[in-house]
Amino acid sequence: MRVVLLGTAAGGGFPRWNCACVRCDAARDGKLPARGPECAAVTGNSRDWWLLNTSPDLRTQLTAVAALWPGPRHTPVRGVLLTDAEADHVAGLAVLRDAAGLKTYAAPPVLAALGPARAALDRQAPWEWADSLAEGGFVLAGGLVVTAHPVAGRAPAYVPARSSDRRWVSVYRIEAWPPGGSWCTHLA
Repeated sequence: MRVVLLGTAAGGGFPRWNCACVRCDAARDGKLPARGPECAAVTGNSRDWWLLNTSPDLRTQLTAVAALWPGPRHTPVRGVLLTDAEADHVAGLAVLRDAAGLKTYAAPPVLAALGPARAALDRQAPWEWADSLAEGGFVLAGGLVVTAHPVAGRAPAYVPARSSDRRWVSVYRIEAWPPGGSWCTHLA
């Protein structure tokens, strides 16, 4: 299994556009490295890639990693695993809007909150939307097996109707199943 960290900063990246603290100023002066918002990509076979969240800076993040570059009429990105519905984790979905057939996994309240965005994306290029909390987990193209676990969370501030469903935030256990081998949980 291979994991690529596309971004490692909090929402908005680093330096923050609206911050003049010592660290952000140092990053603007080139004394500290700038970092994009949190996002990662994972694969079990180096051909089929899955994104963990989609930052607002996703286009730049994808173009910075050659393994994620598209080939003629295809993309190695197969889909997305959303941990929650926070704007910094879902804004990059719009970047992927032309990729028909992507599969996006999220917890039921997240899928519901994204209803209008899902409809707009599906009009552009149909996607498959799936419940990440389905019992027994799920298998991803490329030899990855995923189990999602809900953790305590609340709806993002932009969600107008708050439900009593507390499954707003999920963590994922991702394991590789190599052909002819046994379960493998290490990162390479």
